[in-house]
This record gives sequence, C-alpha cells and structure tokens, in this order.
Amino acid sequence: MEVRWMANSDCLICPAHAVHKENETDKQTLYLEVVGLAGQENWEDYSKEIAGEWMAMKINGMAPLPHWAKQWSYLDGIDDYIKEGYGDNLKTFRKQVMKQPERLLFSNARLNKVIFQDSEKKSEKPKIKESKSSVKAPVNDAIVNDSEMIFKDLEKHVETWKTFFMTLGEQVWNVPFKVPKMDIQREWKNTEAILHEINEKYPHLCTEEDLYKNLFT
Repeated sequence: MEVRWMANSDCLICPAHAVHKENETDKQTLYLEVVGLAGQENWEDYSKEIAGEWMAMKINGMAPLPHWAKQWSYLDGIDDYIKEGYGDNLKTFRKQVMKQPERLLFSNARLNKVIFQDSEKKSEKPKIKESKSSVKAPVNDAIVNDSEMIFKDLEKHVETWKTFFMTLGEQVWNVPFKVPKMDIQREWKNTEAILHEINEKYPHLCTEEDLYKNLFT
C-alpha cells in the first residue's frame, strides 16, 4: 500500500477539497493506494472488496473519493457515488467548463458520464463481492498480537512520518522544479532507524531494510 499526506486544494473536483467540510481548519488529506503485481490472480475481486469497505465509510461525515487518475471505473456503483460525493461542486465545475475549450481536457467516455451527466438514480451502497479465491491465510494469535504491538511502537513516530510524507508530497512529487528538494538521505536515515527498531523487537517479523533503501537513495 502506498500512503501519502496531501495539503488542501481549492479545486472544485479535487478529492483533497471534496472530502472536507468548509468549516474545517486542518484540511490535510490522506491518500491511500492499494497496489499489486501485474496479472495478480483475483485482483479485481480483491480491489472491489476494499473499495466497497472504503466507500461505505464516513469520516467526519464525509465520504472518501477516488483519485481521478487511478483505477476505479470498474467498481460497482462508482459513477453515482462520485457524483454524490462531490455534490454541488461537480455541478458548479460543469457549468464553468461546459461551453469552454477546456471541456476537451476532461473529455473521454468515462468522464463524460461521471462529470457531465446527471445521476440516473440515487447512489446505493456498493455490493461487496466475495473473492473467488478459496485460499485464506490462517489466523495466528501470536502474529495478531505482534502486529498490535508494532502499531503501538509506530504510534511514537506518527508526527515524523506525517512530516515526511507531507514534505515528500509537496516538495518532490507536486512541484519538483519550483521548490528545494528535501534532504532525501537524511529522511532515509530516519526511516531506516524506525525499521531497525521494529526488527530488533520482532526479529521473526523482520523487515529487510534494504528493500526500502532504493526509495530514498
């Protein structure tokens, strides 16, 4: 899973804007992306299950929304779900670009249906399909307990991780040529130290630190 914190946006149809209420003061948005290997068996069923759970959530009364550039078109009920999530902002955006050349920038078969057509029916909670895979990992109480302890250990580093991903998102991915890049070597040292701490406490669940090093060096 890829996780990143993003700053607020005033774009009408940006998820980082639509998932917050107008009166909120701290409008930071957590972006989550579940990734898998190409050709992964049962990937579509698996991703539909996850999406169904997320689409049923309400955080501070607001529903999560998909990133426009990611895979979501095959999800059950997603078109009306998006329209309901953006509400009046989507209608305002539509009016702004409907008669403008910019309309072509947002035009393909899927976006024409989602952005430029009204909902045909009230959005319903998406149905979660059971995975076709019959193989399930056995539940191990020891692993569950260790996982809970790891989460507690990682809680000590929440602010460090949050600062890191906010900086990475704002300075490296968003506008890499307009602002100074972060000290990536220093950030790797912080990350390596956290992984090393976890590995020492839970050697049987050891995470190979070098697997992550290429992300930072």
